[in-house]
Amino acid sequence: MPLSDEQLAKRLLNLATDAHLSGNYLAHLWLSQAAARIMELANCWHPSLGHSDGVNLGEWETGR
Repeated sequence: MPLSDEQLAKRLLNLATDAHLSGNYLAHLWLSQAAARIMELANCWHPSLGHSDGVNLGEWETGR
């Protein structure tokens, strides 16, 4: 079962916190920005909105 956008972003933020606490500030930056971008994209665009022809929602969510 694929993770929801929110679950994925939360996991990335947890990994970012771990990286920050271990002193890996570059990984913290990448992970926290990735989480923010996922949530921004999830709020602005999703195949279920019908903005992209030929995109199958099931394939998009599973990465196929």
